[in-house]
Amino acid sequence: MLLPLARFWSARGVAAEVTLLDRQKLLSAETRHAFTALRWPVTSVATDVFTWLDQPAPAVDVMFANLFLHEFPDQTLGALLRLAALRTNLFVACEPRRSPLTVAGSHLLGLLGCSRIIRHDRVVSARVGFAAAELSAHWPRVARWELTEQPAGLFSHRFVAKRAAAARSCSAERSGCQWIPVACG
Repeated sequence: MLLPLARFWSARGVAAEVTLLDRQKLLSAETRHAFTALRWPVTSVATDVFTWLDQPAPAVDVMFANLFLHEFPDQTLGALLRLAALRTNLFVACEPRRSPLTVAGSHLLGLLGCSRIIRHDRVVSARVGFAAAELSAHWPRVARWELTEQPAGLFSHRFVAKRAAAARSCSAERSGCQWIPVACG
């Protein structure tokens, strides 16, 4: 999800540094090269998300979560989002949408050649995905945030939390603060 956004913004003169966080280092040489070609330095960090969020470090401009948040129970999800809100001015998530259509579509992945394991995982994810304003309900209320939560495509759910003060202070030179096209779904 991030590389197409990097290509979009790079073509418009926006530069960024990217940190990819996962429990394993999964960044391929090909993907690293693609970011480097855009002049977007990329770092892969292998650690637990709570360990990374808990460490003292400077804030980051934007955090993306892709098909990740639905893995957490409500209490843990709330803790994760509270920590994220302390470290960023913009948080964007793309998650499975919880709906009968998403569950039905997940059962049809076999027609595309997906394995039994992938089909099972997608059905489970569709059942525990998000709908309505469920992520907004977990976002902390300690600061002024603009929250947007909506369906994205047929099977996805998009959540955007933007610190209100950050939205007003963004300049054209920082481009991307106000309008971030997120291909989700």
